[in-house]
Amino acid sequence: MAERNPYSPPETSLSESGRAARIPFARVAAVLALVFVAVTWGSVMMPRLLPNAAVSAGHSLGFTGALFITAFALVIATGLWLRSAWGWWVGLIAGGYQLLSFMLFLVVVLATDEPIELLTGVSMLVLLAFMVVLLLPPTMRSCMHTSGRAT
Repeated sequence: MAERNPYSPPETSLSESGRAARIPFARVAAVLALVFVAVTWGSVMMPRLLPNAAVSAGHSLGFTGALFITAFALVIATGLWLRSAWGWWVGLIAGGYQLLSFMLFLVVVLATDEPIELLTGVSMLVLLAFMVVLLLPPTMRSCMHTSGRAT
């Protein structure tokens, strides 16, 4: 049996290897959108379920705000899971808006010398991770590339 030359091209086609490399990033972003929803609902429900908890939830959106975020996040997660261009764009717009909102909230918190509570910090980190994964070139390519998929 002949040894394979390590410098020869791979035996799989470019489209097969490209498709395998594109799948995880968009789906990781979709999962991060769902984690953001879970943290948001945690910050809404924790003060109601554990009013005397030592760890405070921080600034809570309330039930209506959590429903609004849940609806958007489910649409974004579905679009990213399917690796669609509209899912990427809606995720970019909604995530950018939420990131801007968090930055303004952070300025107010730092100006008033109030501590950033646990779930507020966790939601900021999850949102930041979502935006980083969303803006990675493989995520963009996998969502913007439409050849080979049914329309």
